[in-house]
Amino acid sequence: MSTLLTVLDAMAYSKFNVLHWHMVDDQSFPYASEALPKLSAGAFSPSHTYTIPMVKRLVDYARDRGIRVVAEFDTPGHSLSWGARSRQFTIHTPVRLTLCARAGRLSWARVHVAGRGYPELLTKCTGHPALGPINPIRNSTFELLQTLFTELASVFPDTYLHVGGDEVRARLTPAAGWQGSEAGQRMTIGPGK
Repeated sequence: MSTLLTVLDAMAYSKFNVLHWHMVDDQSFPYASEALPKLSAGAFSPSHTYTIPMVKRLVDYARDRGIRVVAEFDTPGHSLSWGARSRQFTIHTPVRLTLCARAGRLSWARVHVAGRGYPELLTKCTGHPALGPINPIRNSTFELLQTLFTELASVFPDTYLHVGGDEVRARLTPAAGWQGSEAGQRMTIGPGK
């Protein structure tokens, strides 16, 4: 946290007035949500998290220096850390993120989804297992996002919250990307078809 406060001091000296804090990505979910506490299971480690009081302290520190803090929580892509992190993968576990093939080989990210984070956020793709974006065909996905974003709105007072929205591959090969996922195929075909 002290490094971030030093960065804010340097920003103030240089008259920068917006900190775009890319807080969450595939590799780590360091935000310690009180509403969804299992999300921070996706952090690098329990000691690599930011509690709500820590975040509020940083936001206040920034505001006192005339700096806005715009947080970024990547969705629907770059959301591997939302599900779980480990070196093994269980293909039969119900998941909420998209399980996809990447050009016929496993992605760098293999996760064991049982019991950590919110693994039900992931969905399944055809081909070899790798992880893809959050599944938009499940109501529970939107319930989780609403809960998280409601909490974030109370923690980050800025008008904006960056939600990523980039790099969800709709095309590639039939077995890769969004179209290769069961969820993507169901959305393309439509319900009941």
